[in-house]
Amino acid sequence: MRLMPIISGVILLLAAYLGGFVGLSGEGTQEIDVPSCSTGISGLDICDKSAMLEQNVQIPDYVSEIVSVRVNVQWDDPDAWIGIVAASEADKCTNTGEGYLLCDTEDLDIMVGGPASSGHFDWPISGGDYRFVAGNSLEGSAQSTQVSYEYRATLTQTLTYGIALVGIALATYGAIRD
Repeated sequence: MRLMPIISGVILLLAAYLGGFVGLSGEGTQEIDVPSCSTGISGLDICDKSAMLEQNVQIPDYVSEIVSVRVNVQWDDPDAWIGIVAASEADKCTNTGEGYLLCDTEDLDIMVGGPASSGHFDWPISGGDYRFVAGNSLEGSAQSTQVSYEYRATLTQTLTYGIALVGIALATYGAIRD
């Protein structure tokens, strides 16, 4: 019996369990100001507009082959909304020079969330370039909303079972080896 292959196999089995089934998770909250879409100028209503962040969130394509990540976002003001769009949607917007782009909401292809999201969305993350977009339909005064988010990341099933099989093979090899 060889001790090192057995120990290595057990460590790999433990890693497969922790990474594939337990994973990593977390949560948080953030209070965000939601301005009214009424500008106060007669005839100018920006309820059909949305604001997009200028920065891209880049997720490499290979990430979804290694890790399965799911993000759940909720907010307490149903008149406000948050969405995720492909970074290429920025071409449909106007730069404000203030760190965000102004967009016509109806022109955007919103992948997750958006005006019909009813205060929450669940996003299984995959590779690509994304941007966050937000809007509202508040006619009255400005308000603030509490945004809560949760995330959970685990190894993909293929990787988890592959690591577990190598761990079983090493432990078995060490146990039967003379």
